[in-house]
Amino acid sequence: PVLKGSVSNPVLKIGIHLPAGTGIQKITTISGKINKEIITQIKSIELFYSAAEPFTNAQLFSSLSGQELKENFEIKCDKTISAGIHFIWFNILLHENADDRYKLKLSCTAVELDYKTKILINTPFTQNRVGTVIRKAGDDGVHTYRIPGLIKTDKGTLISVYDIRYTTNRDLPGNIDVGASRSLDTG
Repeated sequence: PVLKGSVSNPVLKIGIHLPAGTGIQKITTISGKINKEIITQIKSIELFYSAAEPFTNAQLFSSLSGQELKENFEIKCDKTISAGIHFIWFNILLHENADDRYKLKLSCTAVELDYKTKILINTPFTQNRVGTVIRKAGDDGVHTYRIPGLIKTDKGTLISVYDIRYTTNRDLPGNIDVGASRSLDTG
């Protein structure tokens, strides 16, 4: 899902391979498509770069605000790359009041390099539901929340349960409690 209240929503990754001898290139524009009904729910689309798979090590290099976002969009960039494999991640930031009835559908259509070299990509659309973060690391001074459970009662109340791992993300032995949250308005 793409989560309200989270700064980490990498929903699409593209890989670019520049063969040896290509020289230094600059990514100048990345184009994409997004479903128009979700546009008003988006605060921004961020582009992150990494030379390896994990998103956790990626560096922000460009973004587009939700106010500038259109169904067919272009994000201007100034990212220098050289021979090797490069990963570009599309990270979505939602407005806090984003409607969780929507789905995000996002596709990358092209990457433009120096000298107007355009790489057409046309990735399949990602499809991500909008969700809500119930608890996240750092809330109430807690290191990690893990192993969530969720149930809906006959009256429509949602109850979530989770580990509260106060000082580390490790399993037992450790300072761990079980927490619960409930929602009377279906989430």
